[in-house]
Amino acid sequence: MTTNKHCTCCGHTKPIEEFRVRPNSQHRDSWCRQCHREANVISMRRARQRQREIKLAEARVRRIIDDLVAAVAALKELRK
Repeated sequence: MTTNKHCTCCGHTKPIEEFRVRPNSQHRDSWCRQCHREANVISMRRARQRQREIKLAEARVRRIIDDLVAAVAALKELRK
């Protein structure tokens, strides 16, 4: 006889095998494996988007610094 458990994420009742046991724990997760997979996909998508935004921001900062260095060099040339 298979035991069922209620997923606290999606609200469906699924077989107990659909809920993983965490390492170093005797208890099963309250989210089913499918909900964990979907949450991981969303989390990874957000992380990749944040990484893209960070790279764009770093590129903007590098361009600003390069422009400032060029402006300082031009100012020094004018003062000679």
